[in-house]
Amino acid sequence: MATATAAQRIPEDLANRYDRLAKSTGRAKNFYMTEAIAAEIDRLEYEYGLMNYPGSV
Repeated sequence: MATATAAQRIPEDLANRYDRLAKSTGRAKNFYMTEAIAAEIDRLEYEYGLMNYPGSV
């Protein structure tokens, strides 16, 4: 899968939560941040009427 770099400033408390999660599971913080972004984009696209379903016009 191709990737792109994006920089985002997040509140320190949120960064600490991602750090704690990553350390306790042995996964990279980036993995969890990407998972969260991917899960949220569906909701946002739906909310703004941007979802592209197969067969829709």
